[in-house]
Amino acid sequence: MPRKFSAVLFLLVFCLLAAVSCSPAKLPPLEGEPAELADEFISCLDRGDFEDAVDFFDVRMKRAMPAQTLEQTWKDLVKEHGSYEGQTAVSEEVIDGYDVVFVTAEFAAEEMIIRVVFGEDRRGAGLWFEPVQ
Repeated sequence: MPRKFSAVLFLLVFCLLAAVSCSPAKLPPLEGEPAELADEFISCLDRGDFEDAVDFFDVRMKRAMPAQTLEQTWKDLVKEHGSYEGQTAVSEEVIDGYDVVFVTAEFAAEEMIIRVVFGEDRRGAGLWFEPVQ
């Protein structure tokens, strides 16, 4: 019986350690204002520096949109709307405790809204590309 108990205890400790090691680690906060960070992030996309771009993301966002996925998303956007020409407007709102930056981005064929959401650590927690309404 003690041997069976030891095996169960070992398995329980192993599972707990595995669960802790899989939990998202916190990344250090980024410095700067949300609009500045969004501008830097979009500049990385425009230059094709997708690895640098995902460094703006928090842990969950990095898992949801790794560099390869972000690269394909950006390339699809450029293919559909033309080359990125620059920003025409920027606005900010606080929504449910998140800093949301709305960047009106001019592409060759049309303008799009790039919505970049930042958590309290100033890391990217969400990203949307939407047509201008």
